[in-house]
Amino acid sequence: MIPKIPKTNYPAQFVLESDNPQIENLKLNKKKCYRISMIIEIDGYYSSRYEDESDGANLIKIIKKGKPVLTSCNVG
Repeated sequence: MIPKIPKTNYPAQFVLESDNPQIENLKLNKKKCYRISMIIEIDGYYSSRYEDESDGANLIKIIKKGKPVLTSCNVG
């Protein structure tokens, strides 16, 4: 479970930077945005207090991943 700051109702999700070696190994088109369900190992997780901001974490390892699906690059 990912800890969340109380009184937030947005889903537990966060953005991963594309320059991470684990993400680069997926060989995705860097000019596009994808939604990928994953089981990952992270550290340094922090929860945003605002619904229009992304939570953050350092990606350590991708344990299992789903199929990449193109999505909008507009986060907000």
